[in-house]
Amino acid sequence: MRVDPARIGVIGAGGMGREHIANLHLVPNVSVVVVADADADAAADGARLAEARAETDAHKVIADDRLDGIIIASPDETHADLAVAALDAGLMVLCEKPLAHDLGNAERVLSAEMRQGRRRLQVGFMREYDPAHQQVASALAELGEPHHLRCVHRNANGDNPREVEAVLTQSVIHDVHTIRWLTGGEIKSIAAHVAYRGASDFVAAVHLVAEVVDDAGHESIATIDFDDVSYAYEVSVEASTGTGMVTMAPPMLPTVGVAGVARNDVGTDWFARFREAYVTEANVWAGSVVTAGLVPSLGAVGPGVWDGVAAQAVIEAALRSVGSGDSEPVDTLTKPELYR
Repeated sequence: MRVDPARIGVIGAGGMGREHIANLHLVPNVSVVVVADADADAAADGARLAEARAETDAHKVIADDRLDGIIIASPDETHADLAVAALDAGLMVLCEKPLAHDLGNAERVLSAEMRQGRRRLQVGFMREYDPAHQQVASALAELGEPHHLRCVHRNANGDNPREVEAVLTQSVIHDVHTIRWLTGGEIKSIAAHVAYRGASDFVAAVHLVAEVVDDAGHESIATIDFDDVSYAYEVSVEASTGTGMVTMAPPMLPTVGVAGVARNDVGTDWFARFREAYVTEANVWAGSVVTAGLVPSLGAVGPGVWDGVAAQAVIEAALRSVGSGDSEPVDTLTKPELYR
């Protein structure tokens, strides 16, 4: 039986990497022993937070055979190469979304995990661990299959203008996964409509309409309303079925009265909104690392490589839709037996 804590390396010491470091401090039986970042100062700051050593070479960290698991929280375009290397090294992996910056690279990660013969990678679709989302999932288990799902996603991102590919790949991909998770189906086609900031190429808002089909042939429609320059950070879901509907509960926030005005401070920080989800995600993933150390035949749980690949295929169809102005089919992918 394992006595020593599982040894974890974190690649990427920005906001997301530091969030993972802080959350793993709350998890028993794991220890962050190395933090890597291409920026030496960022690596040193992250290492101090973890009381670990600092590195600037991510691949050197992956090659350390003393590690049990790796968290990939580096820039999006590095995810696929690092994930493939970590899987080939036999490590358990928590990779932030997106799994890759395009479908071809996501499929490379899929091939790498298939070579392992079992699931070794969890993707950072943390909404599955959010109590409010879980309540919606529980209600749908009672109400039956949804015929319509509406996701609303607001970002207070006025100071960080982004082009459409970044908006879809970095943000909307969360809502794509929410649709797949809550409906239990795959998105077969998607239409994307973009509102830009004045005459610029930067996105103000996106509206997407998706056709979803599950394994039983049940069809439904899902919409995503995404606003990148909203007044606050907010996420909500509403679902309708043949027997009823469910609307996500709003966050529990106090009403503050000042100078004759009563207000709710919603906030602009997604870390604060999903803090509990991130902590639960850390516990689930760390638990899978510890378990795999005891029983090597066991693997990762939660959102996985297939979810990352399927979501990326939807995003690429949405990008084609932006260009064509029409609804676009999502590439048909065959789910390997490992993920059934």
